[in-house]
Amino acid sequence: MDDSNTRTGFEDQSESDHETSANFGKNIDRLFEQAAKTGPQGAAGADAAAQAERSDQLTDPQEYQNNAGSESCNTDPLNLQCLPLSSIDTLTTGGLDYLSLSYYGRFDESKWDVLISSLTECQKCAQENDSLGSLLGVAPEILVLVSPSGKGKAASYAKWKFSYQGIIFAIRDSKLSENSKSIQNIPDVFVDISSNPLMALGESKIFGLIRTVFEAIGFSFLKVCPSRIDLCIDLVDVPTSQFYEPIQKWCYVSRTSYSDFNFKTRDIQTIYIGKKSAKTLLRIYDKYQECKANPEKYDLLKALRWGKDPNPLLGATRVEFQLRRQHLKKQHSINTYEDFLLRKSNLCKYLTNDWFRITEREPDPRHTERFGPSVLWQQVIQAFADWTGKELERRSIDRITNRDPIQLERQAVGCLVSSLAMRGNIPNSDQELNQLIMNIIRSYSKQMKKDIYLKRKELESNHPIKIVEWDSVRRSD
Repeated sequence: MDDSNTRTGFEDQSESDHETSANFGKNIDRLFEQAAKTGPQGAAGADAAAQAERSDQLTDPQEYQNNAGSESCNTDPLNLQCLPLSSIDTLTTGGLDYLSLSYYGRFDESKWDVLISSLTECQKCAQENDSLGSLLGVAPEILVLVSPSGKGKAASYAKWKFSYQGIIFAIRDSKLSENSKSIQNIPDVFVDISSNPLMALGESKIFGLIRTVFEAIGFSFLKVCPSRIDLCIDLVDVPTSQFYEPIQKWCYVSRTSYSDFNFKTRDIQTIYIGKKSAKTLLRIYDKYQECKANPEKYDLLKALRWGKDPNPLLGATRVEFQLRRQHLKKQHSINTYEDFLLRKSNLCKYLTNDWFRITEREPDPRHTERFGPSVLWQQVIQAFADWTGKELERRSIDRITNRDPIQLERQAVGCLVSSLAMRGNIPNSDQELNQLIMNIIRSYSKQMKKDIYLKRKELESNHPIKIVEWDSVRRSD
């Protein structure tokens, strides 16, 4: 195998300021040895994340001490030094569902040329469907998966994109800013975080991982601004039809025109309040129907949001507000992520009381202030308040987001049984069975060793992964 396929080494730039990406080619067997030495926890970069988590502060610590806001169930508290209060996670129905951040800062000049050279080589490998070559080692315990293309367009086009633990990083060619004053205010790095890592890892650990990756690639930021924030709550065993019916009867107060409402009533009943391209958008839909075929997301929602399996006939209604940067900044004075932490409680109150609310009867358009929220909509208001207005326990357990590997092992056993039966290889003892299986595995073992390592790193790049001791699970079975 080509030694240069997997690239590592951004943690050490002391030898020369003129190193090229060729110096970062490492033998794949050495990577296997490192993984074996660090053990299962080291493979996921848990130690580095833990170190970063302890120092995860977006601004001066004094600002955080004065922050009276609260965090979601999938969020560690702002005081990262506190001890766990419980061995189980706090259950709540609300939280962040999507977060897009823009980071402004600068790259270490001594690492920049090597970074973009290596990213470009990995990007070419990704375009050629070379999975191993598209993995880039930015630190001894972290391999990121580089995408075949970038993100965005025009001045904010990010030429390179990679993922780690389900977090998407997009890097703009920052050297452009040195030659053009017109784009100096464009962010250097964009970070997108979807619902699964937000729920599985929690916001504080997410920021710890981001900081760890930034340190590895030599990027230091001055400020971080939200480009898009999705806020949501789930009402379990509350059908979406209960929201659909009063809206159809004009029993609501809204800051947007009814012509901007959109209804989808096929398999998943969805109500859109506002245009899909709007800076503020409300979606109301059945989350159970949407994710029941996605075991990973379903398990997370059941464990962290719902606390049970919803009644299939009733479902779990998701009420979700999507806000983009223009409205966050101009209407709500939310310019940085710290602003959001301080103002998210008032933001949710505005969205659920002033921007849109369902009423018990059709309001008089001349005196909408006289028509308060219906009993149903009060549940929505209270759920958002429970998320943003209370101090919640520190999460002490990361939820497992990968499916039970025992199920995959059983499938593999079934395939082996079928293969041996078709060949007519009928074992008379356990020893004969073991020998027959080893004869099959032996011819694939060398490639399997490398494929297992590659598969693990791909999982770490695209999903929030937590290692568990499956032997203990087997014993309990």
